[in-house]
Amino acid sequence: MLAGFLQRAPPVMPGCHTNRSPNRRRRRAGTGFGLIEFLIALAIVAILSGVGAAGYRGVTGRTSVAVESGDLLHAIELTRSEAAKRGVRVTLLPVAGDWAAGWTVFVDTNGNRQVDAGEPLILAHARLRSSTRVVANTTPGYIAFGAAGTPQQYSGAFLAATLTLCDAGVSRSIVLARTGRPRTVPGNC
Repeated sequence: MLAGFLQRAPPVMPGCHTNRSPNRRRRRAGTGFGLIEFLIALAIVAILSGVGAAGYRGVTGRTSVAVESGDLLHAIELTRSEAAKRGVRVTLLPVAGDWAAGWTVFVDTNGNRQVDAGEPLILAHARLRSSTRVVANTTPGYIAFGAAGTPQQYSGAFLAATLTLCDAGVSRSIVLARTGRPRTVPGNC
């Protein structure tokens, strides 16, 4: 009787495997990601992130130089127009002698090149981004316009100026012409 029972075992259905089947292990191993695949994917993500971060830094550098040079250009034009409008000398002065620390536009009534109480303050600009460098080529360290709208030193002599803002290898220079009209020039730093 026992011999007949062993011979009549139930048939195995196609596609079904018993717990002891070697195919079961193969199917489990192929259903997910292994450690090697995960590490390769992680390495690819790290490389792409590094490339993207470098590109992003360049974009933010170009943008900040464009915006900040535009702000400085606006301040120069405002200084010139206020001098012509008010009929007196108006000064654009860097904060503590550092253009990257910001600047002020004011009417220097007593001619001491400092913002004093009672002097009209026209514009105050905040500090630039910490990554932005400013290279100034202004002999007296300020920009002033006389009543006629021409750049001049406090002594009355002609004032020439070039201010270069640089960030992430990109620069823009603001060049002040003899007529008083500023212009921007792109460049590399």
